[in-house]
Amino acid sequence: MTTPTDTCPNPEKAPITISHDYMKKGISQDKGIRLVVIHPEDLSLAGIRKKVEGLLPMRQVSPHDPVLRFLTEASLGYTGKVRSAQRRRLLQSKSALEPAQETAPASDS
Repeated sequence: MTTPTDTCPNPEKAPITISHDYMKKGISQDKGIRLVVIHPEDLSLAGIRKKVEGLLPMRQVSPHDPVLRFLTEASLGYTGKVRSAQRRRLLQSKSALEPAQETAPASDS
């Protein structure tokens, strides 16, 4: 069984996602294209620049550029979803480790 991830928490869909990733890698390699893997923590202008510096031509981008604003908002939404999924899984794993609390019978005093 494939381990679910924060971006693909459904264990039944994870193998499909993984096979798509392998296809992308293979197609990129066949075409001579270097595939750069971007993780949620890379989704900022500085993070993307760091990943592609030396691989792509670079230019200055205005902070008011509408494309940059859209990409920033989209990446914030995506990373927020990933963080929420991580917190949810952490809470679930913590609650699974805690012993079940027994409720005391009500007293008639």
